[in-house]
Amino acid sequence: MSRRVIIAFISFISSIAPFGLQALPPTAPFVERDFGISVEWALGSVAAFSLALAIAMLVYGPLTDRVNRERLLIFGIGLFCFGTALAALAPNIEVLILARILQASGAAAGTVIARALAANIFKREELAEVYGYMNMCIVILPMFAPLIMGFMIDSYGWRAATWLFFALGVLILAGLPMVLRSGAIGHMQAPAATGARAQALSGFYALLRKPLFTSYLAVSATAQMGIFAFLAGAPYIFVQIFNRSASEYGLYFIPLTASYFVGSWSSTRFSPQLGINKMILCAFGVYALGVAGLLGLYLLDALSVYPLFGCACLCAAANGAIQPNTSAGAMGQAGDDLSGSAASLTAFALVISGAAGLQVMGFVQDATALPMILVMLATTIAGFGLIGWMFRLSVSDLTKRKPEPL
Repeated sequence: MSRRVIIAFISFISSIAPFGLQALPPTAPFVERDFGISVEWALGSVAAFSLALAIAMLVYGPLTDRVNRERLLIFGIGLFCFGTALAALAPNIEVLILARILQASGAAAGTVIARALAANIFKREELAEVYGYMNMCIVILPMFAPLIMGFMIDSYGWRAATWLFFALGVLILAGLPMVLRSGAIGHMQAPAATGARAQALSGFYALLRKPLFTSYLAVSATAQMGIFAFLAGAPYIFVQIFNRSASEYGLYFIPLTASYFVGSWSSTRFSPQLGINKMILCAFGVYALGVAGLLGLYLLDALSVYPLFGCACLCAAANGAIQPNTSAGAMGQAGDDLSGSAASLTAFALVISGAAGLQVMGFVQDATALPMILVMLATTIAGFGLIGWMFRLSVSDLTKRKPEPL
């Protein structure tokens, strides 16, 4: 198997969970219609996937340091396939929620273990390139998830679209042995657990006691919650208010992901000049501009497809700039000894806040766009408050580090 195929395969494994996060929200209106349930339950099935994914990421982290990683990965993808088949055959919403939990618990294994798999196969000097391709795949593949799911739903229904996930899981299980043999690494034995690794929970506790670390996490989570509130509300607005198809929604989703990509690129261009905190503030200003546009359009009764997604693209670009900078700020507070725990908590905060945005919309969604806009407005106000707290803590931290005059 060629080097490029191996890289593509590993990148694909790491993208299963992000793909699911973007692909499942468009199914909610059709699950609601099929089961005859409320919107709270329909979006709750999507939120269950996000919540289970967040928790599983925390669990798999310590496990990869203790057990055979190859077997753990095979178990995880197998669990993902089982949960996906159960979701496709679910007779009611309760079984579907259980299936979503199993799906996410398995998909998390791919996200966590893929980098370890790459490190076992490739030389150290090659890893930067490999990880670069993996990150590109994580951004680009989910961009097309709503489009693919939309076409599947319109043509065959949401259950057939769910079987697509099952096929992807089977493809991974079939290709994994060939990738491992090509890498000539045998079984991926876990490294011996050190004292720091064995005390993962104490590392989490130590980090959460750092106010500045917590402030970066809170700002990150607030922006993420607002974006996922849009992702939960937009399919209902698009299908039920604008009377458009699920596949068309998928087409409009592509500019959203492209905007996120542009925002991420802007952080590499401007953060070195502005600094992390100022970049976060500027990005949140762009986010607020997008939310203000949505609110103004709604109040003027001028909200339509193009303005809706235009304002959402501003919010997505802002979030793309916010997340790398809040992550950098949080990791800077961790130090080398807690960097692994910090990475786990950062990923957990992103996924759990996204799930919160989905579930909140499940409780407040009605036949208008107003609940979605109000939730995004609330995250804007909260975000600026948290940024003010972050700036005060940063100034205090710099004062403590300033050396005493001789």
